[in-house]
Amino acid sequence: MPLSEKTNKTFGSLYVANRTFCNAWFCILIGYLIFKSTFVPKVVGVLFAFACLGLLTFLYPPLASSLIPYNLAVDALGELALTLWLLVMGVNSERWKEQASAAQASLRT
Repeated sequence: MPLSEKTNKTFGSLYVANRTFCNAWFCILIGYLIFKSTFVPKVVGVLFAFACLGLLTFLYPPLASSLIPYNLAVDALGELALTLWLLVMGVNSERWKEQASAAQASLRT
């Protein structure tokens, strides 16, 4: 195998691992922020953080291939919960404005 093919294969594996790991941390972080927020229900944040488990299975390809419909379903459940909540219910704008004005008042003092 020529060196260029080995390099491409190694880079491809590292790229997949990097994207998977970064996306998993993103899901955990955003899920935590949604959980702590008062604009979206806490269960949506928990489901979004739980979606990272589906992503983490892709770090070990044999595990990901054996769990392929289930790990994608876990990821889809978390991502769809947030998407549908924002599309259907949206963010509570009154609470948003109340907290924004309270934050501005605290900055002025």
